[in-house]
Amino acid sequence: GEIAQGPLSGYGINVAPMLIGWVFRFAGSKLEGWVGRAFQRAHRRQKKQQRAQETPEERVARKEFKRAKKEEQRRQKEEQRRQVDPRFDQTVPEIRPLTVEEQREAAESRQKNLESNTAFDDLD
Repeated sequence: GEIAQGPLSGYGINVAPMLIGWVFRFAGSKLEGWVGRAFQRAHRRQKKQQRAQETPEERVARKEFKRAKKEEQRRQKEEQRRQVDPRFDQTVPEIRPLTVEEQREAAESRQKNLESNTAFDDLD
């Protein structure tokens, strides 16, 4: 085979495909940005023309619809927040002293827990 004698031949890799790929990606991203900005400008221009042609009543109706939609979204979000899974309930729990029965149950539970764990303490 013939050995390449170009200025990049000393690097041991074929640089041309990498360079071509980079150029195409760069050009593609520039083109995509340019087209996106053109579409955005056209959309803004169209929206401006529509608003210039609407009557004051239509404008009030549009604003009212937008406000009502926002309020409905806020209400739904608040409702979802209230219906949180009880395991992840973020509400503040009621703080009150334990009743005598609850204290007795807690003490029995602690005692049972200690008794169940003591069998593993003798493994030394």
